[in-house]
Amino acid sequence: MVGALKASPGVLGVETGQTASGRQVIFAWFEGKKALVDWYHSDVHQRAMRSVYPGQVFDRQPLPDLPENTGPILTIVSVKFAGAPALGASAPRIVSIGIE
Repeated sequence: MVGALKASPGVLGVETGQTASGRQVIFAWFEGKKALVDWYHSDVHQRAMRSVYPGQVFDRQPLPDLPENTGPILTIVSVKFAGAPALGASAPRIVSIGIE
């Protein structure tokens, strides 16, 4: 996911890290609203959203109140995972996720 984000057109930079409490964080800078909306609608991001929220439809337009010429934009994702993956799962369960 991070590799695809870094390679996405209009992405100015991506940093990842971990907080003292163990949350995984991603900071991503986009040139502007178009680049961010294009990432939101990308296959990689849509698959990631469906893996976290299976069965939910994501058909809304993100950031509808943000003017088109806004930028650059910093986004922050914070994810807290449960310990080890559940039996038969390939990744740990997400306990909480925040997207700003």
